Amino acid sequence: MFYYSVFGGIALFQEHPGVKPSMSFFLIIIPVLLAIIPVLAAFSLLQENRTSNEQRVSALEEEIQRLEEERDSLKEKISALEKEASALKEENTGFRQDIEEKDSKIEHLQEEKKEYEDRLKDMEEKLKLYGAAGITENKNQKVAYLTFDDGPSENTEKVLDILSKYKIKATFFVVGRQNMPERYKRILKEGHAIGNHTYSHDYSKIYSSVDAFFEDFDKLNSLLEAFTGQTTDIFRFPGGSHNTVSKSAGGSEIIKEIIEEASKRGYKYFDWNVTASDATLAGGMVPKETIVNNVLSGTKGRKNIIVLMHDAGSKDTTVEALPEIIEGLSAQGYKFGVLSKYVQGM
Repeated sequence: MFYYSVFGGIALFQEHPGVKPSMSFFLIIIPVLLAIIPVLAAFSLLQENRTSNEQRVSALEEEIQRLEEERDSLKEKISALEKEASALKEENTGFRQDIEEKDSKIEHLQEEKKEYEDRLKDMEEKLKLYGAAGITENKNQKVAYLTFDDGPSENTEKVLDILSKYKIKATFFVVGRQNMPERYKRILKEGHAIGNHTYSHDYSKIYSSVDAFFEDFDKLNSLLEAFTGQTTDIFRFPGGSHNTVSKSAGGSEIIKEIIEEASKRGYKYFDWNVTASDATLAGGMVPKETIVNNVLSGTKGRKNIIVLMHDAGSKDTTVEALPEIIEGLSAQGYKFGVLSKYVQGM
């Protein structure tokens, strides 16, 4: 509207009679200029906008290039890390294999160690239970195994005192005594051996069957384990393996059947070849002199002897005879040992 008004005003002005031709030219050019100026301004603005956009595009292209370079750098780092991780994984696998091999070797060595420890334990037990020094070194050495049946009792304490005085060891075939844990412990603590003589020592009960025997036998071993922490693998039949009472209780083959079962279970029994005969006088005690004589005279012609004595509460004369028995056997050239499954039966 502005331009139309201007051009309209100019046209009216030109028609005025006083307007010169030169003034008409200017009057014509002015509107043209007025029309061109906005176009030029708009063009200049567009140019500025294009330059600004080009600069932005250039900046974005530079940013994209920078990001691509960072991406490539990160890819290289990731690749390097993946290679390092792969190498570590392989190294870790190698370490694991090495650890497994070492664990296997350790396990093998532990088994081997246990085997040697078991052998050493057996050897030490043999050396200990064969008795006094020199027994295994001298094949001609005479050995006496003193054994005491039917304890423990108050007489067991006295026997242990005597054995301690003479510095010798013996074997105690014990029965079940719930109220005497310290006596079982003392026997073992002082280096003597314990053998199983059944819990009850009841002939009619233990010899009624193989199962009955081992039920009573196991009951005593359980008692020993509870009191001392260990059991025993040697035993003596009440009455010995040649007793006749067992036949009436379980038949003529009962002892043989028990021996077979005992062998399967890893147990060894011992009888005797010299006896003090300190349990033969019904209703009284065998005189001390008789006990001493029975033992010392029973050794004739014997290199190794297992001496049967008793340490029950009624066997006072056996306790009294023990010092003379020890001294007499020593004078006959005997050394003293304790029984174990490694000792041959007499």
